[in-house]
Amino acid sequence: MGNLDIWLLTLHLFSATLFIGTVFFWTFIIDWVRNRYPQIDLDEAETLFSRRLRPIMSVNVTILLLSGLGLFYHRHGALKGFDTFYAYGLSLKALLGIIAIAAFFFMPLLMKLFKNKMRAHDIAHYLLFGIMILIVILAKALYL
Repeated sequence: MGNLDIWLLTLHLFSATLFIGTVFFWTFIIDWVRNRYPQIDLDEAETLFSRRLRPIMSVNVTILLLSGLGLFYHRHGALKGFDTFYAYGLSLKALLGIIAIAAFFFMPLLMKLFKNKMRAHDIAHYLLFGIMILIVILAKALYL
């Protein structure tokens, strides 16, 4: 593993941790408070959180995508022939990663479509978090 791979991997792991942590907070803390205490109006707080988090997370998710693509490019030699678990696993991990990143960028549009449907809002967040956990498990499985 060269120096570039180490830097890409470090950036990728840091960005993934921040992304997963943010989605965890939003899904299991903010949504829990909203559902548990309906008398508390979280609309203004959510707007403030979003205003601060979206620019930070847009940069973070872009770094995550670019570092992931760089790592994928550096390891694409292992994908020749698709005859190993590593090749299939890495390809699936990349596909799930792209889906998660696309979901992040399209989430505001989806939330506008389902603005009054909190169930759809919750399902979207749980699905995104589930995809992220699946990516982490798959990443670990690739190096066993």
